[in-house]
Amino acid sequence: MSGKNWGGFRAAMEGKIAEYWDLKRLPFPWTPACVAITGHGGGEITRTYAKRGGHKIGDGDRWASARAKIKRVRRKAFTARKSRWLDSGGRLPVRHGASLQPAPLIRIGRVTGVSGGITSFETHASHKRPWSGLGSLKGAVPSGYVKDTIISTYVFPFVARCNKTIIPVEGGAWDPGRKNSGYWRDACALYEKNRGVGPSNPRTLEDCIDHNGKLMRQLGGAGGHRVVYNAVGDVLYAARIGAGVIGGVGVCVVSADTASEALFLAGILNAPCLLDAYLSTRRSDRNFHLHFWGAIPIPRYDKSDGDHAELVRLARRAESIASSVKLVDSPLKSKGMIRGALAGVLGEIDEVASRILPDYVEKDGG
Repeated sequence: MSGKNWGGFRAAMEGKIAEYWDLKRLPFPWTPACVAITGHGGGEITRTYAKRGGHKIGDGDRWASARAKIKRVRRKAFTARKSRWLDSGGRLPVRHGASLQPAPLIRIGRVTGVSGGITSFETHASHKRPWSGLGSLKGAVPSGYVKDTIISTYVFPFVARCNKTIIPVEGGAWDPGRKNSGYWRDACALYEKNRGVGPSNPRTLEDCIDHNGKLMRQLGGAGGHRVVYNAVGDVLYAARIGAGVIGGVGVCVVSADTASEALFLAGILNAPCLLDAYLSTRRSDRNFHLHFWGAIPIPRYDKSDGDHAELVRLARRAESIASSVKLVDSPLKSKGMIRGALAGVLGEIDEVASRILPDYVEKDGG
């Protein structure tokens, strides 16, 4: 609850223990074991636990077995310094991904045919109510309405997998003729029939897709050199994306001046040696968002700097390796396969990144 909107709730919360359980005398209900981690609020996390090298901890391991496989380490305190990517007004060339929901109405699960400028498809079913009741829909739209999009689940190190999504925009605006599409009219009607009734729920499907203007703000810069990274998760991944690709749920899209600068940034964001610094800037246990830009002095690309040029070369090599990996349906397995293929070059990237940002590298467990 770090956002300003939640300040009133946070200020009013004060825990009071009213009852103690002696677990030596009374078995804890429903589960064979638990671990409680407590701390005093108001400061940064400076101590954590790490797995010892060469050990594996299984989901079913008892504490007696697991405790020998972990070690307590102190986290390095990083001095907050703003990135050079912020301009004099504190603005970043970064856009949040658009909502691009609900999936059964606009996200394509399978293209069934393309003919005469028309794409036929089946949409992606959702398990979330109220959209789960729609299942997978069938339809056809002008092929220009089918856009490549990226969501956080499919951002991997140095490569990203696109989804196909129905977004009837042309030239940075809604296509004036979109209501001539029977499928689009039906999708808009289904949205209004099934949407929530709360005041915060967008009233129309188009309002939902462009919630807070996140879609339209992206479209203006969708043709340049860009890097996408996951705004949520436990590990930061980044990849270059092509012209016209639209950032979706859970990603941030960064505009770079040149292809080399985009490669440089992808190398910096994917460097394993900097992950602890990125993690230290999160204001919840899940969200990277824009926080690290104000705390880690990531430089702009300087072609005259030897380390910068070397990182670009390594990032291009990593991109080539990652692109050659045959991905599987499971995003988690795909990430593991890519990391395995990149093991050698990531070590070289770490060497260069640690010279570029030496004060933001966690060494030897802190």
